[in-house]
Amino acid sequence: MTQGNPLTALEMAEGAYRLRFGEFAPVWGFLAHPRLADELLAAVKRGEKLTADMLGVRLKVPPSPPGAFTSLQPTDDTLPAPDDQDAFQAALDRYSATFPGKGLPFLRGVNRQNQAVVIATLDAAVKAGRPLDWWSVMRALGYPDPPPGVCL
Repeated sequence: MTQGNPLTALEMAEGAYRLRFGEFAPVWGFLAHPRLADELLAAVKRGEKLTADMLGVRLKVPPSPPGAFTSLQPTDDTLPAPDDQDAFQAALDRYSATFPGKGLPFLRGVNRQNQAVVIATLDAAVKAGRPLDWWSVMRALGYPDPPPGVCL
């Protein structure tokens, strides 16, 4: 499902999960698993909030022992409002249905203030029938392209 840089794919999947459910996915015990991003995106599409145990069953591995990773989850107030979440999820669904297997563009940093731009960018790609490159959404939000070779 996801392609390209595995870290970028995981970050996109984590961003989609956070926007859908308003919290971080329980990924800390599975960070090295190659199918983690795919499982997170599948949960987002199904509307299924995951626990570490559920994720372990889906990945067919137990999580790392407690304390193996420390949580670095920020405590910011940049999550979209619930009604905005529905519109954002609908845009993600339309984009994913139109371009199956292409993966989502980079979505880290999407928040209440810029979500309308993201929805419009995704919908424009769907209307044009052309998938976005991985940085298109960030470019639409005014971020410059990252230097070549940078791993985000």
